[in-house]
Amino acid sequence: MKLSLPTALVIAVLAILAALGTVTVSSAPEPAIRSATQVVCAFDANETKHCSFVADGVDDDIQIQNALNVGGHILLSEGTFNISTTLDISSNTTLEMLEGGQIVSSGSGYSVFQNADYAGSVGNTDIKLVGVNVDDSAQLVDAAGRGIIDFAHVERVRIENSRLLNSHTTGISVWSGGGANRNSNISITDNYIENPRGVDNGAGISLGVTDFYVIADNLFKDIIGGSAAIGPDESTHGTITGNTGDTVRDGIVLEGTSTPPTDTLVANNNFEGNDPSQAGWGIALREGATRNVVVGNTIRNFGTGIRLMGVDENLVEGNYVSSVGLSGILLMDEGGSPSTGNIITGNFSIDNDYGIRAIGTADVNTYTDNYLARNSTANLSVVGVDNIINSNRE
Repeated sequence: MKLSLPTALVIAVLAILAALGTVTVSSAPEPAIRSATQVVCAFDANETKHCSFVADGVDDDIQIQNALNVGGHILLSEGTFNISTTLDISSNTTLEMLEGGQIVSSGSGYSVFQNADYAGSVGNTDIKLVGVNVDDSAQLVDAAGRGIIDFAHVERVRIENSRLLNSHTTGISVWSGGGANRNSNISITDNYIENPRGVDNGAGISLGVTDFYVIADNLFKDIIGGSAAIGPDESTHGTITGNTGDTVRDGIVLEGTSTPPTDTLVANNNFEGNDPSQAGWGIALREGATRNVVVGNTIRNFGTGIRLMGVDENLVEGNYVSSVGLSGILLMDEGGSPSTGNIITGNFSIDNDYGIRAIGTADVNTYTDNYLARNSTANLSVVGVDNIINSNRE
């Protein structure tokens, strides 16, 4: 076939420029590679021509940390990265992993990721983790480290589309010492967390001393070590929505001894417990929780479905609770603090021991328009004074 003059000219020019090293005639790199500041390739990556660093397959934390020290947008390739120490992430850094990549941690006593000023008082801002895949199963179980991802004193953090397996403590921990160092603007979305193995923790996501946060569309499996799949502590102004848990001991627990959890939406989550004969909770509000909304959640197979303990002025509406060992919805006091002024309305509580139950001191609560059926001991059993009870169907 005879080439036209323009086509032939273009091919000739490209051939000359390639020979001079001005351009490389090859397929374009992936968009993520083109936008990355630094690219770290695994020792078994498919190709390494776009790489800033190539890991050796033994101490890969060295090459990854070198890239993180540069900052900006760090990209990890497909393949396996073997590490044995913590990776520190500074402010204004994005760490992204391509599909097919995985970090394998070994040894003991460390978190895989920490923010660089973790132990300081200033903290870090604007950190983003995307698509990180970590298997922590080779690290020994102990009390050191708070999680695979372990941040403290941070603002504007996003953790998304990551896969965190077999943590020696907790999947994701965002914590703070309190005071002026509260965390803020934290987003944890679309992650998969399985089998955290901590002796005392074993939580999926542990969030402490944080204002303005979103925990959404995460999937949890085998969270049975004694802590919740989602555990905000002393945290306010949150949105917890669209999360799913399969075989978890406790689903969502809002608590806080110094700062009560307030102004948080817990909506449209779906949690399956591991055993209704155990003491696990599907959703729990504790320790002075106030002005929270629990709406549209599905809870099955726990010891208690939704548990309110020493809390005030919360709305529990339109939830579906079934097959729990004790109460579908339970109100009670805690530490001498009563549960008062809560509204329990429009819920379905079916095939439990109690449908709705209130014990201890539970005054001035409202129970209306709930559907209660096939609960073995009682559909509705409440105590207290000045309660409003009407239009419940049995």
